[in-house]
Amino acid sequence: MRSLLFLVLATAAHAQGTAECDRAAVVSAAGIGPLRIGITRDSLRRACHVVRSRQGADYQVTIHDVRVGSDTVRVFERQGRVEWIEVDSPRFRTRDSLGAGTPAVTILNLPDVHGGPGDGTNTFALSPRSGVHCGLTFWLDPRTAEMLNAARGDRLRLLGMRGGGIVTQVDIHGECP
Repeated sequence: MRSLLFLVLATAAHAQGTAECDRAAVVSAAGIGPLRIGITRDSLRRACHVVRSRQGADYQVTIHDVRVGSDTVRVFERQGRVEWIEVDSPRFRTRDSLGAGTPAVTILNLPDVHGGPGDGTNTFALSPRSGVHCGLTFWLDPRTAEMLNAARGDRLRLLGMRGGGIVTQVDIHGECP
């Protein structure tokens, strides 16, 4: 009986805590459920199941594929702490249902939205600068991004007039001060 108890305790000591991350969670600028911006690598591994880890090529970061609910998100760690989270699954939503698959015009209706190109010709992001969604970045589909990056003038106005465009990824960077 003692050896069975020892085996159970030893197994539990080495197991990753996944129960918290297995629940359906709401996206916010602070994170997704227990997966929060700023937590340590050890806290990440205790709260969630890390499927895979690798070094980032362009940045001094470690990229973790982390199981949240029945899906996986990418977590970027710098200097031992979670710096940002990338979510491309439409299953993860804010309280008001924003996430991958949301029409771009819905994001434009948020107060104080800023928009601009990303690293390439087919990336364009919308970011609220205030309110509850400040700290989230909404990346648009490549076709819409390419059109906006080639346009002259007020790109957000053009996007609003054109309609179309959908969010393909949400980046979580932490709550705004």
